[in-house]
Amino acid sequence: MITRAASGTLLAIALYLLIPMVLYMRHGGYVTEPLRVGQGGLRLVFGVLSLIGWQYLRCAREQWRRKTGQLVLLAISSLVAFLGAELALRKSLRDSQGFSSLEDLRQFARGEIKPHTRDALSYIVRLSTNKKLIYELRPGLDRDFDDTRVVCNSVGAREQREYAPGRKSDTIRIVGIGDSGMFGWGVDQGEDYLAVLEETLGRRDDGKRYEIINLAVPGYNTRQEIEILKDRGLQFRPDIVIIDWSYNDFSAPLFLYERKAFNEWTRSYVLAYLLKRHWYRKWIRPDVRKRNRLDRDLFDPMYYGEAGEEGVRRALVELKDLAREHGFQPIMFGAITNLVTGFCEEIDLPYYDLYTEIPRGMYPKEDYAIHWIHPRTKGHQVLAEHLERNLESRGWIPVAGSVRSGE
Repeated sequence: MITRAASGTLLAIALYLLIPMVLYMRHGGYVTEPLRVGQGGLRLVFGVLSLIGWQYLRCAREQWRRKTGQLVLLAISSLVAFLGAELALRKSLRDSQGFSSLEDLRQFARGEIKPHTRDALSYIVRLSTNKKLIYELRPGLDRDFDDTRVVCNSVGAREQREYAPGRKSDTIRIVGIGDSGMFGWGVDQGEDYLAVLEETLGRRDDGKRYEIINLAVPGYNTRQEIEILKDRGLQFRPDIVIIDWSYNDFSAPLFLYERKAFNEWTRSYVLAYLLKRHWYRKWIRPDVRKRNRLDRDLFDPMYYGEAGEEGVRRALVELKDLAREHGFQPIMFGAITNLVTGFCEEIDLPYYDLYTEIPRGMYPKEDYAIHWIHPRTKGHQVLAEHLERNLESRGWIPVAGSVRSGE
C-alpha cells in the first residue's frame, strides 16, 4: 500500500514537473503565466528522476535489473540522438549564414563563388557605387526569390513601373524607405503594404493620382534608409515619406559581419533553443567585423559610428531636416520601441506605433504577423488599411469619398 502511494506520488510529481516543460520548450523559455516554470533545467532533471522512480516502484524487485538495462540503453540512445541533433543544428547554422562580407558579395558578382542556398540575399542585391548605401537592390531584377517573385525597376525599387523625376500638381507622391518588412520579404510582388496602399488609393475618385515608390531594401538600418532617400528618393519630389521601423534598425549594415564557426563545446545550441531562446538568438547573432579588417573601397567607415541608439537618433534628426528643406511630410510606421517613440517625440517626428494602434492578439500571429519584422500577406493588407486611415486623419491625403469628380 505504501509502495503504491509512493509510486502514485512520484508519478504526480513527474507530471507536475514535465507537462509544463512541454510548453516551456515549445516557446523556448518564454512561458510565464499561468505556467511559471522557473529553473527549466532543474525542473526537467527532477521530472525525469521522478519518472524513473515511478517506473521502479511499479515493478517487482526481480525486474529491476532488466529495467536498469532498458534505462541505460534509453539513456545511451538519447545521448546519441542529442549529439546528432547538436551537430546537425551547428551545421545548419554554418550553412545558413549566407554571405557575411562585402568581399563575398564582390566575388559573387564576378562569378567566383556561389551561395549555399538559392535564396541567398546576394541574388537580389549588389554592391553600390554609393559607399554610404554599401549595397542595393539590383536594378531591372525579375526573379523568383524565397518562393516569391521579386521585380525591381531601373532605380532598384521593388516596383514594376517606372516613375519620372518630379511630379504633376494633381499627383500625391509617397516614398517608402525601410528594410525587409516594407520590402515585403516572403510576400509576392504587389502584396507589400505600400503596393496594396497604392492600389487602394488608385481606385479613389477624388481628383488625385497616387504614386507610391517602395525604396526599402532588406537589411538596411536607419542610416542607410536616410541615405537612399537622399540618393534616390528626393528626385521624385515626394509629398510624404514613410520610414518603416523594425527592431534590427539599431544594427550595423549587413555584409559587415564575421562568419561564425559554431564549434564551441562549452555550450549547447539545442538546449539553448529549447530552454533559453533569448540566449540562443544572442549566440547565433553575427559579430560585426573590426574596422581595420574591412576594405574601405567598398563602404564608408562612418557606419561604425552610425549604428545603435545614437546613430538612429542622428538619422531621424536628419530626416526632419530633409523634410523641412524639401517640403515633405515624414512619418515613422511600424512596431516601435518606447526608446524610439521617445526620439520621435523629442524631435517632433510623427509616428504610428503598431503596438499601440493594433493590440496584440487582435489578429492571429500565424496568419498576419502584424508586429513581426516580416508580416504575412494578410498582415500587409491590414497595415495598408491602417496607414491609409492615419494619412487621412493627418490631412495628408483626402478622406475617401469626400471629393467626387465633376462636383
